[in-house]
Amino acid sequence: MMTTAQLDALESLVGRALTQDEITAIDACITDINRNDTEITRVLSIGRTQLVKKTIGKGDVLDAIGLEAGNALLDAVEANALFRHVKSELDRGDLDVSRPIVRTSLDGMVGVVAGFTQAHADAVKALAEAPNPLPHIDVSRVLNTAEGITNGG
Repeated sequence: MMTTAQLDALESLVGRALTQDEITAIDACITDINRNDTEITRVLSIGRTQLVKKTIGKGDVLDAIGLEAGNALLDAVEANALFRHVKSELDRGDLDVSRPIVRTSLDGMVGVVAGFTQAHADAVKALAEAPNPLPHIDVSRVLNTAEGITNGG
């Protein structure tokens, strides 16, 4: 069972409160005689992502969200003068979906472009997201510190 010090250390490491599911899973990894840092790291790494540069073209949009929603989105980009430079980047396969303005614009098109939902926007944005697991050593270090272990482990 995880101690308050261990919980505080892990929450500080991940920068947020742990969910009840995470707490339950981690509790199972900590006994009086053993601690499975590998499994704790795996649990805390679920869903962690980071943005990576990812350039896309029209085909990538269609692959990500299908023909109906993809065509609706691409037609809206084509028809709106505000997106005239976005259109050329899409034509060249050079639209970087990790850029904040692109991600915000995709969210802003939800409900405006017929048939384009938040799930579609998220699917296109996910093209620029990569797994970002916690380093095992960081988990071990914060837990060791919380337990008063100072042997550098």
